[in-house]
Amino acid sequence: MTLAEVLRGARHILLDFDGPVCALYGGGSDNEVATTLRNLLSGGPLDIPAPIAHTSDPLEVLRYAALRSYQELSLIEAEFVSQEVHASTTATPTERAREAITALASSGRTITIVSNNSSDAVTAYLSRVGLAHIVDGVVGRVPRQPELMKPRPDLLQAAIEQRTANAKECVMIGDSASDIAAARAAGTLAIAFANRPAKTKQLEQERPDVMIESMAEIESVSLLPIA
Repeated sequence: MTLAEVLRGARHILLDFDGPVCALYGGGSDNEVATTLRNLLSGGPLDIPAPIAHTSDPLEVLRYAALRSYQELSLIEAEFVSQEVHASTTATPTERAREAITALASSGRTITIVSNNSSDAVTAYLSRVGLAHIVDGVVGRVPRQPELMKPRPDLLQAAIEQRTANAKECVMIGDSASDIAAARAAGTLAIAFANRPAKTKQLEQERPDVMIESMAEIESVSLLPIA
């Protein structure tokens, strides 16, 4: 399928946040956040599996905390949300994302942010950059239930329900394999945003309906009428 064909039938856009909209940790602070969360885990470094001890992804630390205890999960979640909201104050907008979002909204399509990040961080960013009035809804991760994050379809299904839509009317735009896998599981079309060459092969393996390298591509075809 072409990008125009994918968007032509899409009345509802499900848009990932960290990547297609902005670089939440544009300064590389994701590793710092992961370290901060790790330091809150009980038992010390010798009690943490090597993959978690070395990951730069705070979402993986959150997932691991859920396997330990509800108390630790709650502690990690609260600190993580605080760190995400702080990061949203300096997050770098993705090139042409604002224009793409504005064009999609102008075409009559709804836009729902669907993110493994917290809703608080997403809404804080949207308010900061003046996009809150354009975006129709935000579905972030469910507090203290990281098992529901993408690649599971739960967040996408919640967004589809929020829009009172059918999955076939929706398309997910994301920059990770988990976004595409979640779209497949939810029954929506999927646009892979390969904004870095290193992502291309990984995303191709998930067989998205179409792949783009810039949000400007979305902007250029989004004003096509909805079929």
